[in-house]
Amino acid sequence: MNVKQILVAASAFFFGASVVSAASYQPFAPQGGLAITTLLPGVYADGSSGTLEQTARMADSSVQQADANKPNGYVQPDSTGAVTLPVTGNVAAAPATATGTTTARTLANRFADTVNLADLGATLDGSSADLARIQTIYDSLPDGTAVYVPAWSKWTGTITSPNPSKHLTWVLDGNLPGAYTPPPGDGDTTVFMGGSALHAQKRDTNTTSFGYPGYFSYWNDDSNYTGMWGGNFQQYSAVKLSAISGPSSKGHTSPVDINLDSYGQNPSDSYDIAINSYITKFGQNSAWGLLDNIADRSGRPPGFAAGWNEFDMWTNGYDIKPWDPSYGSPQAGHRSVFFVAAGHNKSAVVWAANQQIDNPTTAKGSLPKPHLLDVTGSDGIHYIWYQVTGGTTGSTQPTFPLSTQFVGTLSKGVLTVTSINRGAIAVGDYLIGEIPIHPPQITAQLSGTTGGIGTYSVADTSSSIQTPVALSSAPHVTDGTVIWEYGEEVNSSISSLLYYTGSPGDEVDTMVGAKEGIILGNAAVDTSLMTFQKNSAAIRMAPGQPIDFSSNSTLSGANLHTLDYENGNLDYKVGGSVKLQVPDNGPMSMQSFRFLADQTALINSTKDMVLSHDPTDGTTANTQISLRFASPQTHLWIDSVDFGAIRASRNMTKAQILAINNAVEGQTEYDTDDHTEVQYRCPTSSTCGWFPVQYGAALSN
Repeated sequence: MNVKQILVAASAFFFGASVVSAASYQPFAPQGGLAITTLLPGVYADGSSGTLEQTARMADSSVQQADANKPNGYVQPDSTGAVTLPVTGNVAAAPATATGTTTARTLANRFADTVNLADLGATLDGSSADLARIQTIYDSLPDGTAVYVPAWSKWTGTITSPNPSKHLTWVLDGNLPGAYTPPPGDGDTTVFMGGSALHAQKRDTNTTSFGYPGYFSYWNDDSNYTGMWGGNFQQYSAVKLSAISGPSSKGHTSPVDINLDSYGQNPSDSYDIAINSYITKFGQNSAWGLLDNIADRSGRPPGFAAGWNEFDMWTNGYDIKPWDPSYGSPQAGHRSVFFVAAGHNKSAVVWAANQQIDNPTTAKGSLPKPHLLDVTGSDGIHYIWYQVTGGTTGSTQPTFPLSTQFVGTLSKGVLTVTSINRGAIAVGDYLIGEIPIHPPQITAQLSGTTGGIGTYSVADTSSSIQTPVALSSAPHVTDGTVIWEYGEEVNSSISSLLYYTGSPGDEVDTMVGAKEGIILGNAAVDTSLMTFQKNSAAIRMAPGQPIDFSSNSTLSGANLHTLDYENGNLDYKVGGSVKLQVPDNGPMSMQSFRFLADQTALINSTKDMVLSHDPTDGTTANTQISLRFASPQTHLWIDSVDFGAIRASRNMTKAQILAINNAVEGQTEYDTDDHTEVQYRCPTSSTCGWFPVQYGAALSN
C-alpha cells in the first residue's frame, strides 16, 4: 500500500459513516493496526461490506495520478520527503504568524508595511509612459514617505515636476545611473548601495526647508559611566568610524574622508565649511571643541611627518596687496591658515518685566538650559545672573548687588577666608566658585573679622579646596516668583591661545618656525593693537634665556650675538663674551669703556659721570675720566686731578647775565644784546663783575 492509499484508508476509517458499527469491527492485530480481516460496511452501492484493500483500491482509482500537488489532486513528497500543501482561496487574506512573533497578520497587511513603487502602478521599464505614471504616483504620495524601488527597476530616477515642499526618501535595491545621480525630487534623499558602499545623498534646488541626508543622535543620560577620573576614557559618540592600516598596507588610510566642492560665485559672506563643529555648554562638564590625539607606540625613531597636525592652504596672489594702505598693519586679513576667535557669550539678555522663566531641573531625561541675565552692576561692569527657580519676573527690576570677592579654602564644610578683595561676606550668601559645582549657602561665621578674614560654616561638607583660590559670594535675588543666583562677569578672558605641555625631559626643537624664502610682510609677532593690563608683557622670559640677533639657521651660527638677563645683569654678548653689561645695582660697563655712576670717592656729587678706560699697556690700573658738575660749571677730572672747568659760553641777554647770582671767576657767557663775550672777573675781592673780552683785529685773507 502506498502513501496515498494509507491516507485514503485512514480517512475512510476515521470519517466513514459505519465505522462505529460493532457488528463488523474486528480487533487490532497486530497492536496499533487494523487486522487484515477487518471489513468496512457500506462500502459498495448495494450496502455490502469491503475489505481494507478493496477500499484503498477504490480510493486510489478515484484520483488521477497526474494531479500530484495540483488542485483536486494529491500531495506528492519531493526527493527529501517534504510535501507542499496546496492552498485554495485568497492567500493574502490568510493570517500568518512570523517566526519568533506572537501576532498573526495577513500577507496583505505585511506587504503594506513598505511602499513599493512597483505596487503603486509603475512598470519601471524606463519608458516615457512610465515616467508619466511615476509623476502621478509622486504627486499622490504625502511628504515624508519612504518609497522602495526594486533591484530590477530601469527607472532613471527622473521626476519631471519635483515639488520643493515635498521631501521623500527613496530606498533603492539597485542604483540610479550615473556617477553622481541626484535624488529624484527636490530635497529628496536616496539610500542605496553604490558599488560596495552604502550611499545616502540629497540635492536641494528650490526647497523651502533643509534636512540632513543622514542624521545620527545619541543621548547619554547614564550616571553609571564613571568618566576619565574613574579610569573610563571611552567617548560615547553618536557615530564611530574606524579604519585599520595593516602591516602590509602602503598607508594613506583614514577613518574619515571629507570632501567639499565649492562652486558658488557669491560674496565672501557666503562661506562654505568642510567641518562645522559646535558645542553649546549649558552645564559644568569640560568642553573640548577639538581633540586630536596622535600616539606613537612604534618604539622606533621617527621619520618624516611621524606626528603632525597639518593645515594646508593653496592660494594665488597677495592677501593684503603691498601697495594697499593697510599693508603691514597687524590684522587678520582675508586668509588665515589657522584662525582663532574667542569672546564672551552674547546669549545673556537684559531683564524684562512679567517674563516667564523656565524652572531648571537636572533630572534624567531633562534638558536644562539656564536663562542668562545681563546685569550692569553699580561699578559699571556687566555681570551674569541665572535662575535657580523659575516663574514670572516682577513688574520692576530688583536690585542685583555686587558680589563679594575674596580668597579662601574649603574643607569639611568650613570656609577659610585668607583675604578680601571687595565687599563683605554675609551669612546667608551663597559661595560661588569652580568648586563647589552647586553654590552652597554660608550658614554662619565661626571666627575672625565680621564679614572679612576668618572662618565660615558652609552647607557643603563634601567639596574640598586645598589651595587658596579666588571665590565670590552673593545672596539670591527674589524677582516676582523667580529666584536669581550670581554667576560671573559677562566679559571673559582666555588663559592661553596656544599652550604646549609634555613630559619632563621631552624636547621641542622649534616652537614656531618658517621655511626659507618666506617673506614677512609685517612682524613675526605683533601686539601693537592689543591693550596691556596689570603685569602683562609682549614677551616674558626666564633668567638666562637669550634673544639671538644673528642666527643663520645653523647650529654653529646660533647665539653669536645675544641679549639676556642673568644674575642681576642685562648682558649683550658676542660669542658668549659680555660686551655690554647693565647691572641692577652698580655701574654700566663695556668691554673697553665703563660708565661708572656715583663715584663719590673721586667726585662728591651724584650728578657726576665717570668713564673708565681699560688699560691696553699691560698694566692693571684703569684710567678714570670724569666730568664733575659744580654749578654753574663742569670740570674735567682725569684720575684724581681736576683739569678745571670746561670753557663754554652760553647765549644770554645782558639782563640774564647780570641776574646770575652764583657766578664764579673765569665763567664766560655771550652777551647777545651787545654782541660780545663777557667774563666774570674779580680784580679785587670787592670789585667782581662781568667784563667784556677785548679782541684784536679780525682775521682776514
